[in-house]
Amino acid sequence: MTKIPTSVRVARYFILADALVWLVFTAVAASGRHPAIPAAPVVRWSYTVLGLAACLALFGGYAWLSQGGAVVYYPVVGLLGLISVATVLDQVGVLDLLVLAINLAALLLLIKDRRYYLRDRSAGVT
Repeated sequence: MTKIPTSVRVARYFILADALVWLVFTAVAASGRHPAIPAAPVVRWSYTVLGLAACLALFGGYAWLSQGGAVVYYPVVGLLGLISVATVLDQVGVLDLLVLAINLAALLLLIKDRRYYLRDRSAGVT
């Protein structure tokens, strides 16, 4: 069995932190306390659903990344990239920069360790 590199563990912790950020965002959006989200229920619940989807996808990525290979690796990389681009295209504040830093740290570590995630586990090849 191959030892799990430290950077792989750190990447998963960044993904977990990102999922928790989205969970908090979802709760704030659902409660109507986010100052940038219009009060219209359709808009507020759209943000809530999208935030929850991001949260659940990141939690799933956190849970399955060490098991999945390309089936999980590429969607997680894509999601982190999409969140990073969306963060930059929005009005950027201090919290946005923190979320961007978490996203980019996880994304860069995933790219750095792509051989670990994409290795052939069935043949015992590392």
